[in-house]
Amino acid sequence: MKLISILLTLSLLTACGGGGSDHSTTSNTITGNLALPSNGAKVTASYDENSAASVTDGDSTTSLYWAGNIADDAVTVNFTSLAEVTELSIYLNDLSLDTSDPNKYIEISKDGEAWSATAQFSGGEPCSSFSLGEGKINCKFSPVQEIQYVRVRVANGQINIYEIEAMGSRNRVL
Repeated sequence: MKLISILLTLSLLTACGGGGSDHSTTSNTITGNLALPSNGAKVTASYDENSAASVTDGDSTTSLYWAGNIADDAVTVNFTSLAEVTELSIYLNDLSLDTSDPNKYIEISKDGEAWSATAQFSGGEPCSSFSLGEGKINCKFSPVQEIQYVRVRVANGQINIYEIEAMGSRNRVL
């Protein structure tokens, strides 16, 4: 009789979510700043790879940065899977990213091969709001962009990138 009581208790615990080893309380979705390494992002640079990690360290102050200063220099953040990005913020020393002299680009990509400039240029991906000032460029996407990569590329000139933030959500890669 005692054995039946124990088996019945274990059955009830398993049916209610307790006692089973496959019960998980973690979400399969990552939300917030997808560019952070703690959210699985990886950062690379075409040059000065050692300082590239400073653009995703969560610190937007000017103490650590990646410097782009040769033709086609780029720093790239890879979210490791497709994400729905609602907003990009780039903290930098140079706010001259405009259509009058397009030598520096903020670009997004689904596959790391085909790149689109964001809306700071005509024909770029649409921002419902775009602002630049006080060391920050901000683009809120409308519609939401499904991407895996964000990069800042320098065609000519020099730029210091302090932080790249990409707000949105993506499925956790298991």
